[in-house]
Amino acid sequence: MKIYKVFFLVIFSLFYNSPLFPQDALKKGVYNLSGSISYSYSKSTSSSNEPYYNSGTANIKETYISMTPSFSYFIMNNLSIGGSISYYYAETEYSLSNTTNPSLVFPKSISRNFGIGPSIRYYFSGNIIVPFLGISEFYSKNINSKQEGNIFTAVGGINYFLSNSVALEPFLSYSLSTYNKPNQNTNTFSIGFRINYFIIK
Repeated sequence: MKIYKVFFLVIFSLFYNSPLFPQDALKKGVYNLSGSISYSYSKSTSSSNEPYYNSGTANIKETYISMTPSFSYFIMNNLSIGGSISYYYAETEYSLSNTTNPSLVFPKSISRNFGIGPSIRYYFSGNIIVPFLGISEFYSKNINSKQEGNIFTAVGGINYFLSNSVALEPFLSYSLSTYNKPNQNTNTFSIGFRINYFIIK
């Protein structure tokens, strides 16, 4: 029961002091650091009746890791410009079991992507909850191949201020990706979560 009381007091204090939180964080001259990191792992099996696989069971293991640190600077109140870099790693392992040809070997598939690009954001007025809209342009390069492309993203969300300099950021985004070598166009809707830190002078 004590844990619930402590949790209630923390939430109450956040809302009680909320009008003071974002007043200095969104002013001209403030720096902002943010970023996201994600990891996922999946394992699946499926049966195959293809002659080449000799009616074996396919075992697939997939690992994904991505990191995207960001930096921005408020050139005027509520308006910031900045940029971000990203690194994406994907690994896929494919193997067979219960097959009449155990000598079949499938190499591990690895993909690495690096990206960099500018961004601009506008924060609307608010107290503890501050809405924002932003756009960004990203150059992406696959390290394992010659594929490269550009990613245009529009994003919107809120900053929920936990203190004068720390905010939680749930967001929605739409991205249009254009790649070449080979040519490929992709539309992506995303929902995500970041932590923002505002460096106030």
